[in-house]
Amino acid sequence: DPASGEDGGTAGEEARDAEDTGDGAGREGGAPDEREPVPVLLGLDRYALAEEALADGLGRIVNSCEKGADWSDAAAASPSPSARELILTAATAGLVAHSG
Repeated sequence: DPASGEDGGTAGEEARDAEDTGDGAGREGGAPDEREPVPVLLGLDRYALAEEALADGLGRIVNSCEKGADWSDAAAASPSPSARELILTAATAGLVAHSG
């Protein structure tokens, strides 16, 4: 049942309207209450806390890498061009998202 799944996902949570209304976006010269309909984004506190924790952790990872390390030998010995590119990218950034 979709309705019960929706209720179960937000039970006991405080939902916040994340719509940004401060800049007057969506108005077309009409009265202030005449705005174009926009999608409403809801944020749950538990997900906001998880997002902040993830951002803090990623920030620590980025800042913990050894700056100025020479990875050119490892890149030259890589078995494929894509591995070489990944090694060089990881050498220049503290955090790299790799898929595939």
